[in-house]
Amino acid sequence: MTNDFSLQTIFQDHMMFQANKPVKIFGSCQKNIEITIELLGKIARFFTTEETFCFTLDSIPVIATPFSWTISSNNQSLTITDCLAGDVILCTGQSNMQFTCKEAVDIDYEEISTLRFYEVPKLPYVDAEKEFEWLYQNNPFWRSCTKETAPWFSAIGYLVGRDLTKAEGIPIGIISCNMGDTSIFSWIDEEELGTNPSIKRILDQYQEQYGQFLNYEEYNATFLKQLPILMEFYGEIERGVAKGFSSEKAHEEAFRKYPNPYLPMGPKNQNRPHGMYDMMIQPIIPFQHQAILYYQGENDKINHDIYLDGLRSLVRSWRKNFQSDTPFILSQIAGYEAMDLTNFESGRLREAQANFNNPENQCYVVSAADLGEPYNIHPKDKNGIAKRFFQVLEEVVYHHLEHTISPIIDSYAWQGEDLILYTKYNELDLKQTSLKSGITGIYPDKVVKNLEISLDKKNIIIRNAKGVKELRYAYDHFPVHTIYTKNDLPLLGFDLNLE
Repeated sequence: MTNDFSLQTIFQDHMMFQANKPVKIFGSCQKNIEITIELLGKIARFFTTEETFCFTLDSIPVIATPFSWTISSNNQSLTITDCLAGDVILCTGQSNMQFTCKEAVDIDYEEISTLRFYEVPKLPYVDAEKEFEWLYQNNPFWRSCTKETAPWFSAIGYLVGRDLTKAEGIPIGIISCNMGDTSIFSWIDEEELGTNPSIKRILDQYQEQYGQFLNYEEYNATFLKQLPILMEFYGEIERGVAKGFSSEKAHEEAFRKYPNPYLPMGPKNQNRPHGMYDMMIQPIIPFQHQAILYYQGENDKINHDIYLDGLRSLVRSWRKNFQSDTPFILSQIAGYEAMDLTNFESGRLREAQANFNNPENQCYVVSAADLGEPYNIHPKDKNGIAKRFFQVLEEVVYHHLEHTISPIIDSYAWQGEDLILYTKYNELDLKQTSLKSGITGIYPDKVVKNLEISLDKKNIIIRNAKGVKELRYAYDHFPVHTIYTKNDLPLLGFDLNLE
């Protein structure tokens, strides 16, 4: 190393500090040197003992006027300019969180100098950008929100950030940290994965799949053979969408042309266990933030039985390593007709997501299930789900709204031949948006759709339900929601076994 120190790349001009929390400055360094940080009139000196550093400074208040700060040693000095301090929101997940404003519809771009955006480089493995310069980039930077830069923002990130700057009148920083086509288990650190027996099968599967190769050289040869095929596959999908095909139809045509586009599982596969954590989360730890928005799950419908354990492990992993118990807000996946799945895999995945709701642990769920497009895994209108994320932030972080969490079924009780379903998480009265209830009853000898119901404030009464063994609601791949709160939040889908 020629320099005395090197800051982690998130520390750049135009950056946003998280206000009212300890400031953590981190990077790499030479051993046994003194580093001085000058921030807002205060000077702090530190002595390095390792080849990495993480220095903690006092918290700073909200600052909407640009300022600079300096980090220096005897042989080196670096000044970071045009900085602000406000609230930082970490927006992470897979392709629907990655989905940009220019890909979305019905978004007006605004010039907001106090809205800043940082995108973590999408790198599947170390030095991927050196091996494939045409495919991967590793030049991240903070950008102010202008009509020229906004189209490249995450659509959800932009919409949430825009609304927060207006509602709260403070600077907002959005960190976009997402990668399409990834599993939740790639976003959890190795230690947490190894200590959770319920998700150990993910590690076992990885060892089995990678173990099919004699050595790394054989694996890498297969990887290099498959990567161009995968790129052609993605290109075929883009060409299909450009022709007006639905996402599902474009995928179908791409698979017809490239029946096996997949990369082999191994150390270069972005979906390897803890791969995305190592490459995208670790580089920004422990940068402080106010909340996490997480939109992911499309890749994990086959893992629906362990997905909830995965979510809880992810939250433990991130909170431990970021050293911050910030609110974690998850979106249920959007509805779409998943042709490659068996019945109810999407419903089971969404039910696992619904059960993640735990306000006491600052874990919350919003839903995109009723905001999807039947044949597009990436719905283009992100306004609805961004609004729901924003509303939860307004309730749990800023305390300016209430009743922003979708209700779920809590318990049930029989009252004669009627069955009462009790809901929780939203105290507002329920309403029906259709004459059909959308609730299916499974009996020993029949299946009855659209059972007769009535609504009693926030509870659901199913009339003449004697003999029903199971109730199912909004459980299809592309679910139909007919029961909402008075403020238009959907009752989350469920499959309730009454035996």
